[in-house]
Amino acid sequence: MLALGRGIGLGAAGVTLALWGWFLSGKLYNTAGITTATYSVVYLMVLIAVVGVFAAWKAWPHLMLLVFFLSFVPMGFYLLGTPGVFFWIGVTNLGFLASGILLRKGRRAQPPEF
Repeated sequence: MLALGRGIGLGAAGVTLALWGWFLSGKLYNTAGITTATYSVVYLMVLIAVVGVFAAWKAWPHLMLLVFFLSFVPMGFYLLGTPGVFFWIGVTNLGFLASGILLRKGRRAQPPEF
């Protein structure tokens, strides 16, 4: 369970980072309506995804669940309702939830360390 949770978390974070990077490149859509505030939010989402990489690597379920909450509630849920490629950011944010749950179950299955 622990290895599966780490793999899902790392994969979800990697795809999320790639999609936000694609958005920041500006090659997909017309950038006329994008403001400085938009870029600030996207950079925050990138930072949260980087924390997701760290949480998955260290197998810290509580941090991964916090990453899910911070990334899904403001942006991921909204992006699930949009057409196009950025729909997948919402899906990968759900991967953070799956990773957090699997990491938590995997941690419970391990004997305590002294």
